[in-house]
Amino acid sequence: MPDKSKDQPVLGQIDGLVKEEEGLYAKGELTHDDRDRLAKIKVELDQCWDLLRQRRALREFGRDPDQAKVRPPDVVENYEQWPGPLGRRSRPQQERSSAPLGLALSHSPLVGNPK
Repeated sequence: MPDKSKDQPVLGQIDGLVKEEEGLYAKGELTHDDRDRLAKIKVELDQCWDLLRQRRALREFGRDPDQAKVRPPDVVENYEQWPGPLGRRSRPQQERSSAPLGLALSHSPLVGNPK
């Protein structure tokens, strides 16, 4: 069975970014710097999710997941411009919900919790 534990650094990065995002939103009123940081967090999260999807795809087809590379922001952000059958989306459908991303992530199969 493939070693999925090597995805833990990516999942840890996602978790840290989500916690930072939640902390900023918890402040209530956001400053200009807070909004700038939130925009950067969004891009970093998109990069992390993209990297995780690359790793899983490589692993699924018997290739080395360490071949996956972080793609530049302009590449991962452009994914949102291509509508699919479900419309615009940057994250897989199971991560999208009305709950804050941290809550959705904590119940996601991506972090190893049972369904």
